Amino acid sequence: MSGTYLNVWSDYLFALKKKLDNGEFTNRELVEWLDSNNPTILYSLITMIVNKGINDTAITDKLLSMSNKLDNENKVLGYYKIGHLAMSALLKLGIDSYYNTRRCILMRIKRNKYDIIVELICLIALIGTSVYLGINWNRIPEEVPMHYNVMGDINRWGQKGELLFLFFLTWIMYIGLTVIEHFPGIWNTGVTVTKENKERVYRILKSMLGTIKLLTVIIFVFLMINAIMTKELPAWFTPVSLVLVFGSIIFSVIKVVKAK
Repeated sequence: MSGTYLNVWSDYLFALKKKLDNGEFTNRELVEWLDSNNPTILYSLITMIVNKGINDTAITDKLLSMSNKLDNENKVLGYYKIGHLAMSALLKLGIDSYYNTRRCILMRIKRNKYDIIVELICLIALIGTSVYLGINWNRIPEEVPMHYNVMGDINRWGQKGELLFLFFLTWIMYIGLTVIEHFPGIWNTGVTVTKENKERVYRILKSMLGTIKLLTVIIFVFLMINAIMTKELPAWFTPVSLVLVFGSIIFSVIKVVKAK
């Protein structure tokens, strides 16, 4: 039974692809086919629309509505969702009015006071650490703690040069998270984003990313300072860090679910 179903489905896809390749369709049919939930059909349809440069109002309206489909239920290939495919098609078709509208909706989330405070604290911590390392590098012991157990006891020492790896890693994570904050379109929201809830959902997620960035910088700067002072980590450091990081994520997820 399942084999027969697969054969029928394969024949249907082959017939559809042949029809698309030969241009045996109407724009109205294309709009109806774009309602399909089959990734293969959608990918073929949208690719064909882009390749043939079909710039019909009904189709572009449909693609714009599809650009909202960014949740896990709308995966096409790997991480990419139907929404990503639709936005890419609109851009390749050169429909700037549609794409710019979408970009304004998704890509420009106004900063609030919390965002500004997070950035200031992160930059002060990172720049301050940079200045401190530059001025006091020759005074830092040649061997510093590089690894701790769960209780905070030192279980590995290393050369002070290893601090530079920790230092640059902190900057990289800060810059990476800052870049991600500016592209909400690639965020995995976990819920269906609509015109009604988009501002609430993206605002909550932006604040979550800011909190994670702040905690990341504080944790790594603390580790560097602690290593420079050649001290063991306080017993509270690991559990408190985990609670703060995962607690902020869970809190934000709950808020997003309620905001949908």
